[in-house]
Amino acid sequence: MSAPLARYVARRGDPLKVAVAAVVVCGAYYLLRGGRELNVPVLAMVLGGGLVLGLATARAELAVGRRWLSQRAMVGRRRWVRTDQIVRVDDEVSGVDRSLTLHDRDGRRAMVMASQLRRAPELRAQLVRDLATSQAAGLDLPLATRERLGLP
Repeated sequence: MSAPLARYVARRGDPLKVAVAAVVVCGAYYLLRGGRELNVPVLAMVLGGGLVLGLATARAELAVGRRWLSQRAMVGRRRWVRTDQIVRVDDEVSGVDRSLTLHDRDGRRAMVMASQLRRAPELRAQLVRDLATSQAAGLDLPLATRERLGLP
């Protein structure tokens, strides 16, 4: 893969971090205050809070280059597709956002959220250029998906 032409990095919001930090601090205070006995449920809460804090600081990353797109979710491995060899696009509603799952000729798939494309116009522009190449090679996109992406 060549160097990325555009990148989008999403981080979790601050309210979740504050709530998790509060749970961890309260649990630690409880353990320090008692001191004589180890309360297993409180210990589990503190450890669970630390785990959630680690997940809350994780980031999602989306990068696009010439003829490729790479996606890494909050938790999980990196996935990538050849955007000039897309054979199917699943356009679905995912919670309050829309998601596009791109499937390439080699069986790889990557998911892109519509909000990510709105926040990164240069990434969206490169993806649309490469999807136009796939469309010329025979990719059949539904009319609603083409209109959302600005493809003919």
